[in-house]
Amino acid sequence: LLLVGNCDDGDAGSGACELRAMEILEAEGVPMIHDCGDLEGLTVSAARARATMKSGGELLAIFGCRSANYDATLTCSGYEREKIDPYTCYTDGSAPRNTSSYPYGRLVESLETTSSKRTGSSKGKLWELQAIWQEAADSVAMGMLYRSSLLKDERRSNLNTYVAQMVQTGALPNVNLLLVNNACYGGQEVADAVKLNEKLLGA
Repeated sequence: LLLVGNCDDGDAGSGACELRAMEILEAEGVPMIHDCGDLEGLTVSAARARATMKSGGELLAIFGCRSANYDATLTCSGYEREKIDPYTCYTDGSAPRNTSSYPYGRLVESLETTSSKRTGSSKGKLWELQAIWQEAADSVAMGMLYRSSLLKDERRSNLNTYVAQMVQTGALPNVNLLLVNNACYGGQEVADAVKLNEKLLGA
């Protein structure tokens, strides 16, 4: 699945960026979906069949068609109150205190709430769960103090492993687009959990 979004930010909404992307994908023989209505009720098996490329393999490009469910407050590090009570998501002992319960608690609550809100017709939009640590001014500054980054934050917090466990236990029943950072660390666990969870896949 190749999700094309935020393409027109630099061309003043002219659509030139999206059109250029379509031209490139068409030239490479990549199947595309432009009308979100085509995604309504589409199963994983049907999507894979539609994604089959003549040159071999599977790839399906979708333009927009997602509800991002973005929450800027879900950062790995910051302050519980204004410049008071600093916290980090680290569970590996790299911080002086283990304060991970605060950011983890917020993220888990958000994921579970967002998953449960998806009911009825999706109107062809993928329902995204952002199982990642977001960035803010405080989190970037604190991350620099710990010589961290978004990828290192995921690793230090072992987030992908935790997300895989949530999927396996059915804590995230209604999602068809799961966003993670650092797929090279724990990403396979998440992928395996998704494949095993038929309810999540909707296949």
